[in-house]
Amino acid sequence: MAVQSTTILDAVFRAYDERKLRKLFADSDGFLKEVKKFAKTTDINQKGKTDTNHVRTHLGLSFGGPGITYPAGASFLFDQYHKYAMNQVFTLEINDMTYDDLSRKNEDSLWTMQGMLDAAVAGFAQDRSQHFAQANGTGAKATLTGSSTTTLLYGYTVPGGAAHKSHGTQQLYPDVVYDILTSAGALADASHENVTFSSVDYVNNTATPSATLGAAPANNSIVVTANSYNYGLRGLPYLVSGTKTGMWQGTSVTNKPEHQSVHIDAGGAAISVALEQKLASKMKIRNRGKATYKLIGPPNQNDAYRAIGWNFKRFTGDAKSFDLEFDESRYSGNPFMDFFEIDTDRQYSVDMADLEIVQQKMFGIIQRDGLVWRQKIGAGTGEGSYYMNYGGADNLYINTPKSHGVLLNLEVASDSATVANIYATT
Repeated sequence: MAVQSTTILDAVFRAYDERKLRKLFADSDGFLKEVKKFAKTTDINQKGKTDTNHVRTHLGLSFGGPGITYPAGASFLFDQYHKYAMNQVFTLEINDMTYDDLSRKNEDSLWTMQGMLDAAVAGFAQDRSQHFAQANGTGAKATLTGSSTTTLLYGYTVPGGAAHKSHGTQQLYPDVVYDILTSAGALADASHENVTFSSVDYVNNTATPSATLGAAPANNSIVVTANSYNYGLRGLPYLVSGTKTGMWQGTSVTNKPEHQSVHIDAGGAAISVALEQKLASKMKIRNRGKATYKLIGPPNQNDAYRAIGWNFKRFTGDAKSFDLEFDESRYSGNPFMDFFEIDTDRQYSVDMADLEIVQQKMFGIIQRDGLVWRQKIGAGTGEGSYYMNYGGADNLYINTPKSHGVLLNLEVASDSATVANIYATT
């Protein structure tokens, strides 16, 4: 049987990427797919871009009659936002015998590999969508409770106002390599670096390290993909917050309230019309008029908000079916969009037109030198494995912080349907 050349084999997968994978990636990128309907996309190089933003005008006014003394000239405060793209890549690896089958155009092998690619690309898009919806830039995949030991880690499922604390261990996977860091991003013990899990219990939200750790992780420790700390995507918790400090979007925002978004800590109270009205009023004041935004939150907050209206729904005279549900949720004309990736205790008010995606590389098979499949380097004379890299580089930013708001630390009812309890039977 003739063996297909590497050039032809690479061409087959290159064409498959262009024909199907790129569209699959775009369709599976849940949260960002919605963002792209409204946000602008800017192409940048590796140096990123710098935008000068008008923050505040210091305007002196004088009042008086004839002979008035004119005031000092107006002054303007500007800050610069620095925007960079982040690489996002996954690798698909096969052994040499699978590569030989693909080279011979074995139909079963091609169909199997294309199916694997479909699943991997869709999963990749969904994973990065999670980051854009819930990431604060650290790259955290889970936050650990103080009950974690050297042999069993427990993931937080109740956020309490903090990012990455509501999804338990649902975003951890066996055999992926992670680092376990303190809440400040420090490595507390050498054994916390390059950690893999032999199993992840998605029912009880625990993870078992493949090897016993040298020390138990501290409360609020975070789990990040190895070597990825602080290279995470800039998601809603990072972008829309009223408690920013230090460097944010490349500029110092400490003691600069103009860089803060409208922010209300609900203190554990249930979502309500009163809270929605208070946030809307604060946004109106900050923006000196009506603010335009979409309500974005997790399904459980949408459920709680809709429940307010159940007792008000009545049958019309010609009703022929029993349906107590509403088609959609809104407040003051602003639609509620729910994404399961968002932490369960918050709801964002986002001016979608103010979002900006900066893109340095389109997503697809990474083939800068024209190669799709390449042989893995191993000890001695090499290794009988081949791999493909798939990814791109972009990131998400905002330009006007006051155009966005957040209700934080909302009540999460114990019987809410959340990512952390999707496998529970009660």
